[in-house]
Amino acid sequence: MRLDNKIKSATLDTALKFMLNNSKKSLDRNARNILELGCTLSGRRLPEKEAEVLYQELYQMLAQGSQSLVKDWLIEQFHLFA
Repeated sequence: MRLDNKIKSATLDTALKFMLNNSKKSLDRNARNILELGCTLSGRRLPEKEAEVLYQELYQMLAQGSQSLVKDWLIEQFHLFA
């Protein structure tokens, strides 16, 4: 794994740990923050329609308590570490 990917992975782990610990406070805000994290780490800006679809999918995961799947989902959706 390249150094920049290791740094991204550590950043992702740290940020998600704190975001997911506070996810029950505001699912709306948490889902938006996680999407923004994915955009920042990938350097990609999402079109509005795609962002809404991803937001709804992420919101459902958080609402169902599937927090352990969020990191893998984020890596897959934003093509991180490729």
